[in-house]
Amino acid sequence: MENSRFEKMIFQTQRSQRKTQSLFLILLFSFCFGNDSTIVSNPITIVKEYLEKDAKGEFLRKNDWIDSNMVHPERIPGWDISTLIKSYKIIKIEVEDKTSFVNIEYDKIADILQNSEGFYLEPNQKIEKVTFELHKTGKHWKIAKPIQNQHIHPNVINDKLPKQEQMKLIQYLKK
Repeated sequence: MENSRFEKMIFQTQRSQRKTQSLFLILLFSFCFGNDSTIVSNPITIVKEYLEKDAKGEFLRKNDWIDSNMVHPERIPGWDISTLIKSYKIIKIEVEDKTSFVNIEYDKIADILQNSEGFYLEPNQKIEKVTFELHKTGKHWKIAKPIQNQHIHPNVINDKLPKQEQMKLIQYLKK
């Protein structure tokens, strides 16, 4: 009888050791070869951040976010031409293993151009459809396309426009 109790204790100890070893191996495997999705940035989040920052005019000057979240930040156009938008919305999202696509619609008001007298508005009201292409680089998603002018909200630019252009802007917003 004592022998079987002893065998039971050995069996339970061995089983406990196997569980511990299995748990250790699972954790080790997960750490070394685990699913990247828990530590990889989300492509939708990257595009949403881009859209928010762009609309707020944060890309009208040097911005570190661009450098760390764009495949080719050096290709971003200058600030002398921008697009004035009422709004934007995400229409469709396709996430694949190494490439993702996010379709956007901008409600465009005008182009913001610059000449020797300053900024001026060129009316261009339309729905502008743009597809963002993101590439997974290492453990981070980055925007590869489009390389486009800034798309900013009217409250960002209004105080930078001459009075005549401010009046135009007010008229565009009423439409």
